[in-house]
Amino acid sequence: MIPNFPVIKADIIHAKDIFGTDIGSLEGKTTHKKTNRLHTLLEDLPTGMLGRHGNVTLETNIMYMNQILFLITISRAIHFFMAELIKNEKSATIATALKQAIHAYHRRGFKVAQIHGDGKFEHIKKIWTCQ
Repeated sequence: MIPNFPVIKADIIHAKDIFGTDIGSLEGKTTHKKTNRLHTLLEDLPTGMLGRHGNVTLETNIMYMNQILFLITISRAIHFFMAELIKNEKSATIATALKQAIHAYHRRGFKVAQIHGDGKFEHIKKIWTCQ
């Protein structure tokens, strides 16, 4: 016991009964349970959509959300929005994320005809024109 300290063992037991277990001490000791994967189904496109909007124009930009970088794209005619997590703003990283977005449109039968972006994408344009 600590001299001149009025708290006894019974007081600590009563406090635990009143307030419950110390959550702060449990946070580092509990394990994270694995979550189930989310499965999405690709549904058929509406009739005539590829005929009307087969060639897609993308608008793209880089967005920060809580210091996390995303490459966002939205198609003009069909208004489909995509966000791709990126590590940094290097040209190779942005080019890879754009290729993945384009590939997603190609898998559904669309052709990306144009990509519009601000000045941040000029170095990407130079990379693609060299290929």
